[in-house]
Amino acid sequence: MYQLNFNGFQLYDPRLEELTIRDPSVHLAVDEAGSLSFTIDRDHPFAGQLTRLKGRLELLADGLPIFRGRILSDVQNFDLSRTVEAEGQLACLNDSIVPPFDFPADYEDDPEYEAADNVVSFFLSKLLEAHNAQVTEEQQIKLGQVTVSDPNNYITRSATDYATTWATITDKLSGSALGAHLLVRYEEDGTYLDYLADYPLSNVQGITFAENLLELTDEIDATEVFTAILPVGAEGLTIAALPDGELTEDLVKEGSVIYSRAGVDKYGRIVSVQTWDDVTEAANLRTKAMELLAQSGVLPLRTISVTAVDLHCTDSTIAALRVGRYTQVTSAPHGLDVRYALTTLEPDL
Repeated sequence: MYQLNFNGFQLYDPRLEELTIRDPSVHLAVDEAGSLSFTIDRDHPFAGQLTRLKGRLELLADGLPIFRGRILSDVQNFDLSRTVEAEGQLACLNDSIVPPFDFPADYEDDPEYEAADNVVSFFLSKLLEAHNAQVTEEQQIKLGQVTVSDPNNYITRSATDYATTWATITDKLSGSALGAHLLVRYEEDGTYLDYLADYPLSNVQGITFAENLLELTDEIDATEVFTAILPVGAEGLTIAALPDGELTEDLVKEGSVIYSRAGVDKYGRIVSVQTWDDVTEAANLRTKAMELLAQSGVLPLRTISVTAVDLHCTDSTIAALRVGRYTQVTSAPHGLDVRYALTTLEPDL
């Protein structure tokens, strides 16, 4: 059962006729703030309580929050109803500013930095601390689980211009060579930002043909495929000075480039420049390039989009589907029996 609240007022409860909203839509996703929209009639008892930006919307599923956010726009329609658009609380990271910085130089005298078991977690914690100091309590984001790390427990990050906290996090962490996933988590004591090397949980419920699968599209996109890497490190460092030759049964170094024999045979030679600004040794740069090419470079992006019945709606003992978890997709007619991360979820309220 879904319920929608705003600052202690209940806007929607399916058990109460007077607490009704129309055309609700919610978008939940990894690496995004998410969004929510709905139309509220003028005779709704709490229609006049809604405010833009200030105040918190909270969508509950069986009593647990799956979305928190704030109203961005409130449009009055011809029939005097109002269409409300909201963004997830993670978007509050756009409200604070990160000044120019040099990491770790700015923290070399900080005992917390010296004692940090994970400098990635330390860096993210400092960004969130600075954000929380600039905003009100309802805009604050707490540090959650951080499972991303650097093998040497050392990263360098810097900026010469002012930027929002969200832009800094996505550019210097998830959008850097570290990669990984940003996932928002709503708890009773606040909203948390997890930074995960991999998704730790799986949905118990799967998507299965002839059970709960209604529609399916299977898209393979090869536009981002590369079969060779020209790695670049700090201050323009390359691997040109290292010896050429076979690195593995598949990977070969040739000049400044590492290529995959199997990838070239299958797709041709497609070179991608990959930058690791924090790598200062050519041997480490070569290792980074080998790992990236072996793991994901020669794989086309495959996206499966499904429309399915969440069986939790028919049986409360079946756990509901949740975004940011691995999910089994099985369909014999489509030749699918795969486990994919559920990265976008749009439940029908």
